[in-house]
Amino acid sequence: MSKITIPSKSTEVNYDLKSKIAKTELGVNALWCVQCGICTSSCPVAEFLKPHQVIKMALLGLESVIRSREIWLCAECYMCYERCPQDVKPTEVLIMLKNIAAEEGYVYPALKKLVNLVINNGRIYEITDFENEIRADLGLPPVPEVNVDEIRKIAETTGLDKRIGIRRIET
Repeated sequence: MSKITIPSKSTEVNYDLKSKIAKTELGVNALWCVQCGICTSSCPVAEFLKPHQVIKMALLGLESVIRSREIWLCAECYMCYERCPQDVKPTEVLIMLKNIAAEEGYVYPALKKLVNLVINNGRIYEITDFENEIRADLGLPPVPEVNVDEIRKIAETTGLDKRIGIRRIET
């Protein structure tokens, strides 16, 4: 997996991105970032994600930050949030960037697959007789059935299915 880097030149600048960030409840604190790097030094996935660089790219209006897969790698552990001396709340900025990316149709493929599984199966993996036999051996009740139609209705009502391109499997 490639690391995110600040390009020296970029032709894909979104001049509205900074103001879009500043107008959101989650993104307004991004303007306070002084690029100290404490967020990155606290990040458990810093090998792949440099929160301070992502914030800088966003504030520069670089469209590539919205299209990057790195924003989806945030573990949302809030380590950066707790340690930021400027109260930038990097985790919330990354969540806001994910929201903007989803609105613009850029969703991490693995997330699409997970949501697709939940909408079509009610869970991220199928519960078989094997899992229920193990549960019975442990004295646990079987895993309850999931109303997949209700989950699909919620996805359709909220627009989640269309927003991230869910493939609905007809039953």
